[in-house]
Amino acid sequence: MQRQQRILRAALECFTRLGFNATTLEEIRSRSGASIGSIYHHFSSKEELAAALYVEGLRDYQEGLVAELRRHKGCACGIRATVRYHLRWIAKHPNWARYLLEMRRAESVAAVEENIQAMNRNFFGEIRRWREPHLKRGVLKRLPEELYIALIAGPSQEFARRWLAGRAKIDITRATEVLADAAWNALRTKGGG
Repeated sequence: MQRQQRILRAALECFTRLGFNATTLEEIRSRSGASIGSIYHHFSSKEELAAALYVEGLRDYQEGLVAELRRHKGCACGIRATVRYHLRWIAKHPNWARYLLEMRRAESVAAVEENIQAMNRNFFGEIRRWREPHLKRGVLKRLPEELYIALIAGPSQEFARRWLAGRAKIDITRATEVLADAAWNALRTKGGG
């Protein structure tokens, strides 16, 4: 498993530095210290490696966010924590964040679309379970599902894209609190505290 992780990390570095198409298995082999045979033992092709890397990054992000959300019973704390986690994860894993953004529609990732959809169903199901008591208490506005995602993640995701591209003029840590407050203010009811 350790060898497989080294291969995945090397692939991530190569894919984000050179691009998926320009990266060769030889470059991944060289960076990982693995043999070509070892790479093929774990992954049948560069495309399968790219898909596995995407799934691993998505899993890491989703599991961390759900764990963070579960730590916060209060609605305002949970919404703000979601935005904080999102931007903190991106700051900690900029290559993975770039990779997830760039490769979502890639053909190699499309090969594991069913797996991604299952992961997303579980992920958003966890978020709905956390959100439901707050809706019942009247703390959160009742909105279509897509609007919760857009209001919580949309502004921070747009900022993250700019930050990842080196075009943000404000530090990501400073932006986090502003965006966390904005998400909460967009979702809370007038009586929601």
